[in-house]
Amino acid sequence: MASTAVKRALVRLDRAPAWTLVIAFLAFCGAVAAWMLTGHSEGALPLVILLGVYAVAAYRPAPEVLVTAAGTAIALVIVLLGDAPGFGAPQLMSTCVAYGAAMLIGWIAQSRRHRIAALESEQAEAALRAAADERLRIARELHDVVAHSLGVIAVQASVGLQVMDADPDEARHSLENISRASRSSLAEIRRLLGVVRNPEGAPSYAPAPGLVDLDRLVQEMEGAGLAVDFGVEGDTDRVPPGVGLAAYRIVQEALSNTLRHARASRATVRLNGSAQALSVEVTDDGRGPNGKRPAGYGLVGMRERVAVYGGSLDAGPAAGGGFRVAARLPYDEDPA
Repeated sequence: MASTAVKRALVRLDRAPAWTLVIAFLAFCGAVAAWMLTGHSEGALPLVILLGVYAVAAYRPAPEVLVTAAGTAIALVIVLLGDAPGFGAPQLMSTCVAYGAAMLIGWIAQSRRHRIAALESEQAEAALRAAADERLRIARELHDVVAHSLGVIAVQASVGLQVMDADPDEARHSLENISRASRSSLAEIRRLLGVVRNPEGAPSYAPAPGLVDLDRLVQEMEGAGLAVDFGVEGDTDRVPPGVGLAAYRIVQEALSNTLRHARASRATVRLNGSAQALSVEVTDDGRGPNGKRPAGYGLVGMRERVAVYGGSLDAGPAAGGGFRVAARLPYDEDPA
């Protein structure tokens, strides 16, 4: 109970209206000085003033602390000049040292408390930023996975329905592609949900897709009815995993859009690796209206991934028809 009362009192000191504590303290100092000048013994009053000096320095702003120090010094000088019994120059010096030390300790305590509060606030803001970045990353990953898989499934389901009676083998092939795409997307969604559900932030051991998985992606798109010409130039062995993941997602989104919106029969994917950057280009022979694509989160996600590495993205109608997505993802020459 006593500790709770002390804490509440300290909170009130810290939140007291401006100058209220200082005015009350200086009034008390004046009363003590008058008491001593009339010949009365000070008793334990100097100790009360000592605690008051510490309280002001520990919980009030700098201007109030300075006024308190000046007012206390003036009160002590008045007591000295008034020839108060038992209070001479030695007592003045020792009292000033004691009060000064109490004020210094209080100010150090206040500064330390403010530093701790600022550090905690900064850590809280950093945690919020990290959580927001992680939510954005997960949302982007889920969009890429779900949009790609559902696009393939929708196209294959439509094909299966059309040829179900005339060509059962082709319908069976469409169902196989739907099954394969479903399993692949479920595996990636489980990986993402495993990271979200883990309260201790333990690493996920399921590998994120990269450049080596582009062959599988191309096979999925060809199984869905889109012929893909895939080629790699230059050196891609030194591409960092993060850049490889970004390139994979860009190709995935571009091919998914081609399959769903472009009415294209063929697409071309080209990777060009150098010592400083990876270039990605995806084109198709689609005949959509004016070569445009519906606005959505796909292009936004591409630009966000490219922006992470300070790269560039160009997406729009190709010169010879169709649609073109070109991205450049720079990275260090000697990755860690």
